[in-house]
Amino acid sequence: MIRLLFSTIFILFLYFAFSIASTYDTKVYLKFLDYSVAISGFFLIGTLIIGSIFIAFMSKILAIIINAPKLISGRIKTSQLQHSMRTIMDSYGLTLSGDPVSAKKVIDRIKTDLQPDFAVHTHLLLATTNPNPEQRTYHLRYLLESSPYQSFAAKELARYFLGHKYYQQALEYGHKALDLRPDDAELAQLLIELYAAMLMWDQFEEMVAKLKKLDHSRFINFATEIARIYFVAAKEALASGSDNKAIYYLEQALTHKVDFLEAASLLCPLLINSGDMVSSRRFLKAAFTALPSFELFELYTMSSNSKPQEIYLELASSADPKNNVGLFIAITRSLGLEDETKRLIEARAIEMQGL
Repeated sequence: MIRLLFSTIFILFLYFAFSIASTYDTKVYLKFLDYSVAISGFFLIGTLIIGSIFIAFMSKILAIIINAPKLISGRIKTSQLQHSMRTIMDSYGLTLSGDPVSAKKVIDRIKTDLQPDFAVHTHLLLATTNPNPEQRTYHLRYLLESSPYQSFAAKELARYFLGHKYYQQALEYGHKALDLRPDDAELAQLLIELYAAMLMWDQFEEMVAKLKKLDHSRFINFATEIARIYFVAAKEALASGSDNKAIYYLEQALTHKVDFLEAASLLCPLLINSGDMVSSRRFLKAAFTALPSFELFELYTMSSNSKPQEIYLELASSADPKNNVGLFIAITRSLGLEDETKRLIEARAIEMQGL
């Protein structure tokens, strides 16, 4: 109903418009050579308007025809880019889900069809999924030219060369990665291993301090390995005749791993020979607290001038004899403390009866 009403109003409007136009219409004479044509002004204006609309319409059609190849090419490229994007995302998804082998298969299957715009991402995926180490280095070197992934590529190349004991190349790429990302805790851990392998002990200690500052949790998890490296440094110092350095490195080893028995066994005689029995007992007591053992007891007695009863009480204050009855029975027997030995045996018998 409403449409019919609007249609009627529109027709009436056109009727009155044409009636008014015809009332005020004037004739216009067009002359060409010896010919003269008389037409109404209204007709001329209408013809010009319609002609302009027709010309604009034809111009649009012509523009579409001219640009058609470009438009079609753009549509094809867009489709190819979308396909490449889906492939890249599929590969990323497989990599993140712990299936790099399948991710590599996806990339290998269509990598020749991937658009140049995705070359960097293709190399990134192949650098992380390719099982061939040499081929991975090829992709990583390509990524060195791509700013978003330069630090990653440099770090992984450093890791590769460190694993193959090409230390100088590893150092070059490690420093490049460090320049690009000085706050990378994983890189700091990698450089700790590299400096240790190259016996660069000053740089090693600087990087240990850096790792502790950047990521304390990672530092704690890596502390045992740091202690082992300090132990290696101590043996290297001893081999070169530098006892003071060896003592320092062994103390650092025990600081990072308090129950490091090998380090304690090596440190104790050095401290005794240097006359620093107090430090020797301090490290040994801390180690005994963390991991009570007869070997640490023997080292402790070497470092102490105290009476047997005093030694027993000092160790008993570090580790509860009730929780280490067998060990303390052996200790009291070694110290010649018969009364303490009997008391511990009786306590153990009572405990066994209770079970």
